[in-house]
Amino acid sequence: MKFINQFPIENFPIKNILLILFFFLFLAGIALIVSGMKILAENKLAKILTLILGIVLLIISFFSAIFVVMFGYNS
Repeated sequence: MKFINQFPIENFPIKNILLILFFFLFLAGIALIVSGMKILAENKLAKILTLILGIVLLIISFFSAIFVVMFGYNS
């Protein structure tokens, strides 16, 4: 617990934490798209669902990150 208290909240503002979270979600969306492209052709439903989920995750994380950068989120 002493290690956690060593870093005050000013060192890790909520805005930076959210941007890091959205960056990881963006990477997850890219990973879903790449894995969806590599799924074999005989399993078309899984391929389509993975691609759609990856694209939706990319769009949501991208626009959320833009919203956080433009309007900020500090509490």
